[in-house]
Amino acid sequence: MNISGAVMKKYVLYSLLFSGVACADEMAVPKSAFLIDSIQAVVFGQQEPQIVTYSDIVRPSLSGQQRGLDELVFERLVYSDAQKFKIMTDEDAVDKYLAMIQKQNNLTLDQLKEIFSNAGYSYEEGREQFRLLQSVNAMLDFKIRTQVVVPRALVEQYYAENPRITEAKVTVQRGFIPYVEDKLEKQKEALEYMAKTGKEVRNIQWGDAFELSESEVAADKAFLFELAQSAISPAQDSGIGFEVFRVIETTPRKEATLEERYKEIADTLRKPIYEELLEKYKKSLMDSASVLYLRP
Repeated sequence: MNISGAVMKKYVLYSLLFSGVACADEMAVPKSAFLIDSIQAVVFGQQEPQIVTYSDIVRPSLSGQQRGLDELVFERLVYSDAQKFKIMTDEDAVDKYLAMIQKQNNLTLDQLKEIFSNAGYSYEEGREQFRLLQSVNAMLDFKIRTQVVVPRALVEQYYAENPRITEAKVTVQRGFIPYVEDKLEKQKEALEYMAKTGKEVRNIQWGDAFELSESEVAADKAFLFELAQSAISPAQDSGIGFEVFRVIETTPRKEATLEERYKEIADTLRKPIYEELLEKYKKSLMDSASVLYLRP
């Protein structure tokens, strides 16, 4: 699309007026003028032109993300396409969405306005941002997300080729038995008998139960995963007494089922398909539009 001198002049003038400069000669800028904002790009899509300003670039979005010029140009192209297909978010939808946000976060209208203000937006600008972003997301759903279908056969193939084994876990209690100086040998015999039969000796100080994974356990405690549920381990001399462990519950290693992993795998396979369709959509929008960059 060729940009005529008249069109260029019009949008340069728009940029001057946007910065608060008023002058008799359209193209003359007084020395006293100072820049408040400037137009960085004008997007000529199939609908009305869309403007990207410097403040759009330096001001984070309502989600807190910083966006570059190219990303904002694409956003405006998608918005223009949404206008063409009449996939637009109306004011009632914005009202309902903001009311939902207020309800979910227990916010008054003044508190919501303060949040917009802290993000650098007036309330009206914040509403417009929500309307634009919802329209853009609806258009991306229509053009791309609804087209991203991952056949079950591909999910099953990925599952077979990429197994995931969950590590074993054990829930135990640590017990401590202080030395009885004149009865150490009898203590050792009683503890050995307890390890064989599960019959507890007296005066064991049991702690709270806690869970351990295989990867968290030191080599000298690996034996815990070999004990049966409710078993008590052989005693270990700690230097001031004897330490034992009682197994509360064991969870053996197992392979995650297909159904447990289905969504995760489908999302993994969906990503490259989505990115490919997104690039094609971007190209189609750029081929049918022109972008006038007005960088200083």
